[in-house]
Amino acid sequence: MLAAWLRSDAAGLFLTPGSNATTRMDPAVLEAMLPYFTDHFGNASSSHSFGAECSTAIKAAREQVQALIGAAHSHEIIITSGGTESDNGAIPSALEMGASGAKANRVLICCEASIG
Repeated sequence: MLAAWLRSDAAGLFLTPGSNATTRMDPAVLEAMLPYFTDHFGNASSSHSFGAECSTAIKAAREQVQALIGAAHSHEIIITSGGTESDNGAIPSALEMGASGAKANRVLICCEASIG
């Protein structure tokens, strides 16, 4: 783990444990995402074929997360662009659930540390 935090440049060697949004991507994630960074990109909300292809990939990702965490429905999985957007959705939802007395599990997976 320590090796992942070591960086060097002309000024010297640095230990960067607080990388936040600059944390190295897991190689398996990069391999799965690379086609969507290079060849298969489009607005998943669009009706054209590029968007439809991305929409299908996002649906598959939701279903994978659903299976991983045991969610009842894939529409319960909300994919956001980052930690701040996730927090802005999760905090009001958690407050609403608390106020109503309802019990539910919330899983928040962030790619940046925005609440601390």
